[in-house]
Amino acid sequence: MRPAYVVARTRLPNRRRTASWCPACRTIEPTLRSLKQQKAGKVSFVTFDVSDAVQLKKSRERALSLGLGAFLEANRSQTSLVAVIDPATGTTVQTFRASTDESAYSAAIKKAQSMIKP
Repeated sequence: MRPAYVVARTRLPNRRRTASWCPACRTIEPTLRSLKQQKAGKVSFVTFDVSDAVQLKKSRERALSLGLGAFLEANRSQTSLVAVIDPATGTTVQTFRASTDESAYSAAIKKAQSMIKP
């Protein structure tokens, strides 16, 4: 089974550096770190850094390689946005904005995983 994508549009540790200008990004950091540990090997966590032109260019290249180019372009101005995406279809299962609700993220991930055909 392929892992669902969790796309975080923030700057946090491990390719997600804390951004002093984004308080919401700092707020969700512990939640995403915990989810990443809990879902290791089951979910792919992807971060698109849009903090400046250089980072945006790198993020665009990565998004295109993952088939998420349209998602990035549609959402690039939305800091602290986290989306759970079915990687097979690119369907966004659910989006969150500055949410620290681990159970809601887990439910969305479970739903995305149920959509993935073996």
